[in-house]
Amino acid sequence: MSSYLAWDEVHLMEMSRALGTSVGMLQWLKGVTPSLMMTATLTNCVLDWLSSQLGATIIQLSKQEIESLPKPRLWHRVSQTLDANAILEKHQNKRTIVVANTVDSAQKIYQELRELLPRDVPVILLHSRFFRAHRKQKEEQLLKLFARGASGPAVLVATQVIEVGINISCDNLHSEIAPANSLIQRAGRCARFENESGHVWIYDAETALPYTKELVEKTDRAESALWNFNHNGDAEPVSYDAELNWVEEVHAENDQAEIALVGNRKKRIFEVIAKGEQGAYEELVRKVDALSVVITPEPESLRTPNDLEGLSLRPGTLKKQLAQSGESSNVMTDDLGQWFAKMPRLETPEEDEKRSQNRQPPRFEWFPISQPKEFDSVSLIALNPRFVSYSIETGLRFVPSGEDLGLSPCVVRREREKFSYVRETYRQHIEQVWKACNRYFWSNDRLKYAASRLESRCELNQGDFEKILRLVVAFHDVGKLSQAWQDAVWGYQRERWGELASHFLAHTRYDPANRADFAVEKRFPRPPHAAESAVLTRDVWGDLGYNEEIAAAAFSAIARHHAPFIKSVQTQNLAKERFSSGDVAQTIVGASVFCGAVESDASPITSQCKRDDKLATSDWLIQPEDDENAFLFYLLLVRALRISDQFSFAEA
Repeated sequence: MSSYLAWDEVHLMEMSRALGTSVGMLQWLKGVTPSLMMTATLTNCVLDWLSSQLGATIIQLSKQEIESLPKPRLWHRVSQTLDANAILEKHQNKRTIVVANTVDSAQKIYQELRELLPRDVPVILLHSRFFRAHRKQKEEQLLKLFARGASGPAVLVATQVIEVGINISCDNLHSEIAPANSLIQRAGRCARFENESGHVWIYDAETALPYTKELVEKTDRAESALWNFNHNGDAEPVSYDAELNWVEEVHAENDQAEIALVGNRKKRIFEVIAKGEQGAYEELVRKVDALSVVITPEPESLRTPNDLEGLSLRPGTLKKQLAQSGESSNVMTDDLGQWFAKMPRLETPEEDEKRSQNRQPPRFEWFPISQPKEFDSVSLIALNPRFVSYSIETGLRFVPSGEDLGLSPCVVRREREKFSYVRETYRQHIEQVWKACNRYFWSNDRLKYAASRLESRCELNQGDFEKILRLVVAFHDVGKLSQAWQDAVWGYQRERWGELASHFLAHTRYDPANRADFAVEKRFPRPPHAAESAVLTRDVWGDLGYNEEIAAAAFSAIARHHAPFIKSVQTQNLAKERFSSGDVAQTIVGASVFCGAVESDASPITSQCKRDDKLATSDWLIQPEDDENAFLFYLLLVRALRISDQFSFAEA
């Protein structure tokens, strides 16, 4: 929200899902967050739709600017399928890029070229079935061999993975027929840099996959100037204007149909947020028609199915391998009963609940896949390395290796940092959180632009966001002053460290790696406190003069700073038995004054921090449909609070 948002190559976003959702979000953020969308291959109907939905300005090259652009590429339509001989005929010891539509086709062409070319000529294969480290190595090599000014002979065989994001160029680009916008993106890797020239060769494809047959055939039938003269056997320089006309002719009708599916996306986004619909990803972002594949002979030895790095494969690819093996009606095993693929299943819910209560990780069992349809019901499978092969040169191939080679590497996860807590009084913790907030967000202006825009939209005075943020920091842990919380933390301190109660504590001395600390902590469970903090300070906001919507935004930031989907809460008595109510008030006031949230007179605060009744928070928690501007105000507040809270732990 406080950034400048830039979308590059937006044509890659599915109109009825990711792009429609982006439009809905930008409608919501208009006037708060500046944004820019870029691509070279959008149809006019999409441009007009984006402009009308967002009130955006369309910036296009003028006719004079288009005519002045260089025309460095000659396009050719070749009436044959793509093979190594056709590529080598045009290669002439220059830089050549070959783009196939499928991984299988790319692997086949790569092997043919590797056999025909001298060993001193670099030939690189790049597609989606490489592990991350190997793909990174290849991309680094490409940036040298196909960089600006590079001239030595080299060949790259790739799939759609090079259409965007890799700044390379070649003299000859060979591609299987694909939709017009994809072909133009591929052609952008030919004669890409200043003073270069090159040729783009388009070939027949044995299958339209992964595209629709209709779109590929429409591309080939197009009557645009770009495509017409190439079908007549000519080759001429092609203008940018001709490329745009080709995209328009091929994609406009389909884009219109996609736009009609978007509907009122902002309203749908609001519904998803309000209901906490975490399963709405496929509807709003992308339908994931792929599963993760790991290569291991013993999946049962894994702690979790995600301990190994996976490769992404479509279920249809695995079904195809099954069909080609002639075993479509049998279990996918060989004569010795060795499995080809296994899928994980979580243990029964009852067993899982017991393990969860004992803080033990879930346990999975692995079963051989017996029917092709089972690939549609899982998100991850294990492949037996005796029935597939993997190498740094070719990636994953469905060719039996006969031995356990090319195993999936272990995932190197960035472990969530586990801080060793120091003993912190309530006052010390609030001070640390505000210091972190001020240093990370406020003193360096990270939030000030967005805050000022939100103040304007919410009809607040300049500087109100900072005042409210200071109060939110000061109040966010008031619930820790409850009798139940103080009993728990002082019980731990007494048993583990022999310390008697003396101050209000926010944190105890605790090392998560220390078994003794862990064992004692389990005996003194700490009650929730975030939503309790919000309820205990609920009426302060009205007393300070803020309207109902802004009060709900501040209330929600405190209530949800640990759990974003919390619905209700039962408040608890503040610590009246162990400490006097005056001590409670003094603690809250002292922390608030330090944050600059209030003056020394804190009666408006202490008079309200007395709730001990049972209250539902749902009526006070803000939702987007209540006030979309105030909800944005809440989002900025809660992000600043969460990050500052985390940073305060690290510094402490």
